[in-house]
Amino acid sequence: MGTIERKGRPFLVLALAGTAVAVLAAGAHGGKADPDDDSIPGKGSGRFLTGQEACRDVFADVAEKVIPSVVSVYSTRNAAPWNDRDDEENDDGDEDGPGRGRRGAGRHENGLGSGVIVGPNGLILTNNHVTENARSLRVRLSDDREFDAEIIAADKTADLAVIRLKGKPGKLPSLPLGDSEKLRVGEWVVAVGSPYGLSETVTTGIISAKGRRNPEMNPYGNFIQTDAAINPGNSGGALVNLRGELIGVNTAIVSQNGGNTGIGFAIPSNLAKKVMAELVKDGKVTRGWLGISIQTVDGRLAEAMDLKATKGVLVTSVAKGGPGDAAGLRRGDVILRMDDVETRDAASLMGAVADAKPGKEVDLTLMRGIKTLEVTVKVALKREEALTAGSGQDDPDDRDGIPGSKAGDGADAGARLGLQVAEPDQKLRRRYHTGSGTGVVVLGVEDGSRADAAGIKEGDFILEAGNKSVATALELRAAAEKGRKKGKLVLRVKRGEEVFFAAVRFG
Repeated sequence: MGTIERKGRPFLVLALAGTAVAVLAAGAHGGKADPDDDSIPGKGSGRFLTGQEACRDVFADVAEKVIPSVVSVYSTRNAAPWNDRDDEENDDGDEDGPGRGRRGAGRHENGLGSGVIVGPNGLILTNNHVTENARSLRVRLSDDREFDAEIIAADKTADLAVIRLKGKPGKLPSLPLGDSEKLRVGEWVVAVGSPYGLSETVTTGIISAKGRRNPEMNPYGNFIQTDAAINPGNSGGALVNLRGELIGVNTAIVSQNGGNTGIGFAIPSNLAKKVMAELVKDGKVTRGWLGISIQTVDGRLAEAMDLKATKGVLVTSVAKGGPGDAAGLRRGDVILRMDDVETRDAASLMGAVADAKPGKEVDLTLMRGIKTLEVTVKVALKREEALTAGSGQDDPDDRDGIPGSKAGDGADAGARLGLQVAEPDQKLRRRYHTGSGTGVVVLGVEDGSRADAAGIKEGDFILEAGNKSVATALELRAAAEKGRKKGKLVLRVKRGEEVFFAAVRFG
């Protein structure tokens, strides 16, 4: 988990003026305070509660309701073998909990996460990265009972897993699932989990934002962002509203050191509910597929690419032989609508396509240059691509790595962009998962440079510059020089399985 876990910021409501606290207290009881209402905490004492007392009771009531339904999940899994990146990035094996050991053959790692009881018969929802590759699972309940558990099914794409307790745990308190679509930015939420093994930890905060997209975590998901404190071990735990309903599964944080920084993400309950239902029923999740890569159009991109459309979704690649290819979609098309629903961004379109049944025909309204077209595409079953491109096998002639471009060539090639690049050898292709295509690998990005402003990162594979393929550092340099004269340059970039355009500005 490491950087895939938990958010947070100190809860400072008691430092606020009484107005904000009064709103919270009134909201928890459905409206204005009525001195004759027996449901008001403190009724009968002859006085209203202070702001601090009202907050205490609101959150204490939620915690009391939710804690029995949140569990600690302990996993034991085989340690991954050492490789050239382990030496650089991770000297401690698993980052998620106690019992960490160095990776190597015959070793094992202990992982720690959280889970939420969603069925009275011992059905538990958690993150896939909590249970992935587990040799065994052990679950501790809030009453300190422990049970072995088995994985019913998991979905790596959504980072969700459903597990079930073994034995006879008896009837368990399950948490009701709320409607994440009804969440409002600024709404109070409570996070419950086992950060660093500290079970039954409760933190509070607000919904900081909705609809956050992170393709590296889930290409289809619009995540909930919260500032409720979340740390390693919270993954798979509950994010609930003040009614005690599960509205999110805590999944990831933005962090420089693996700890709480106040920015964390949760999988919305509506997505979790859909995925969980399919996992329990079919053991897998079925997703629709159009065979295209896309990205959201913004003003910067539209200007750099001379697009007539200033909103919508840009097609960045079309899989040969896929549904989009068969329907005549082209790279550079801008999709404006799908079945009369406006495509606001790439995540919303990907989610709509993923939810479509394979075999269904969908109508796309798109702009190609200055023309507006209507295209009908038949949705296919999503092909499960390997997470790493290429064969994954070592080249027998690459025991020590095959020399790539000279360091000087790579360092100088993107000087006007603020990039250090190299023509990839087999070692670099394996490290950065570039596949076998033509391009140059980004080895470094200068802070504050043009490339940095365009969103380029280390490990990106630059396929094209100025609408032309680049196979060498020198070709990228020549394209950058032409772009400088025009004042702009468009790079076509591959990052993992995602292909996108990046707009570089000069001057």
